[in-house]
Amino acid sequence: MLKKNSLKNCQRFNSSRLACVLVLGFFAVLVLVLPQSAQAEEKSGEKRGFLHGLHIGATYPLGSLNTYQDSNVHFRLNLGYAFNDNLSLMGFIGFNQFTEDTEPFDLNYFWYNASLNLQVAVITTSTGVSYFIQGGPGLYVPKSHSNIPLTTTLGFNLGFGCRIPIRTPFHMEWGAYYHYTNISKPGNPKYSFLAFHTGMIYIW
Repeated sequence: MLKKNSLKNCQRFNSSRLACVLVLGFFAVLVLVLPQSAQAEEKSGEKRGFLHGLHIGATYPLGSLNTYQDSNVHFRLNLGYAFNDNLSLMGFIGFNQFTEDTEPFDLNYFWYNASLNLQVAVITTSTGVSYFIQGGPGLYVPKSHSNIPLTTTLGFNLGFGCRIPIRTPFHMEWGAYYHYTNISKPGNPKYSFLAFHTGMIYIW
């Protein structure tokens, strides 16, 4: 029993440590990049055109999902179109990993999701840094070896973040998103989780 408890605590510590490192990395990137944004070549915000990017971050389970799963990594690929400096249509595919927090400790749970968001820049500064909100529907595909229901379902996400010009056409982006799915164990609330990420956006 002592050995099992030690293993459980160790897994909790490792997954929590990973999430903390990634979140702290987000802020470290902002600190390093913000001084450069003042000298960015493009100071009037983003132009009309296609954009794509790659992001990495961490998940954080909420509610009933948090009772037996812990934080782990998050990846996403973006493809979208900027209509102007303030309005964009964003599509992305995400991978959301969680770590089993109950015995036998090896039934890790994860989702693939494909979402389509409308992104609105609410503030654009003179340096080209923009702060945005976005949200939209998505398809969530759960994967696990446990008895968690594995039905593909519709859901939605809401989020906010900022985009910082580095050197045309590259931008650094940070964001935090709330994901709601239509999946749960019988008698439990629907599963939801947070995803934090940072990454690079290329506008062309």
